[in-house]
Amino acid sequence: TEYGTIPQQKMSTRERRFTLIGLMAFNGEPVMCCLIIQGKSHDEIVEAGIDITKVPVGKPKDVDFFANNFGKDKYFPGGPTCFFKGKKVPAFVRFQENASITSEILVEILQTMDTLELFPRENPNLKPFFLLDGHGSRLELPFLQYINTPKDHWVCCIGVPYGTPLWQVGDSKEQNGSFNISLTKAKQNLLDAKEKKNLPGTLEPTDIMPLVNYAWKHSFARIDKNRNAIADRGW
Repeated sequence: TEYGTIPQQKMSTRERRFTLIGLMAFNGEPVMCCLIIQGKSHDEIVEAGIDITKVPVGKPKDVDFFANNFGKDKYFPGGPTCFFKGKKVPAFVRFQENASITSEILVEILQTMDTLELFPRENPNLKPFFLLDGHGSRLELPFLQYINTPKDHWVCCIGVPYGTPLWQVGDSKEQNGSFNISLTKAKQNLLDAKEKKNLPGTLEPTDIMPLVNYAWKHSFARIDKNRNAIADRGW
């Protein structure tokens, strides 16, 4: 049985707000990085991100330009990738007008984990367990219907409202503080790089992914810090 929690971080760039949600297992391993970016429709270039510190391979007109430049530490880095139980778990990215979690998005997160078969269901008596805080999206019909279907049954514990520091491991000083410090450092490094390249000294929507990748690596991806935060809560 695995346990998960949803810590959230809300940050903004000059034009786009976004919410970062980190799913982690009870043993402290990161399971999936989820990003909800402000927008009315899907934006491929924002989801891919642009790391201006990297030199792209080939020319933009090349048919394989994107394929050759997409991935970790490349010109189009995408979001943080997790490796859980030997499986590669890409960043989960959605666009929503208020950059907020909804019941429908929460269902898609669970559907993604089920599709990747992160939690084996060979034993019908063993169900994955999901621990969440008391946000309203957890109490709406789409989410409640999905977790109670026989095929994709999830055992969910919804914490009492106003107890976010207890239910969201990411609210701990180990993650929240580290993430904010790392994000600030990443922003400054990026602005310095833009100055050297004579680019406008502003943060753009395409900067979200490089910034999040750096901050994630120094916060939510640190298993030792996650375990400390879990232990502090007495789980």
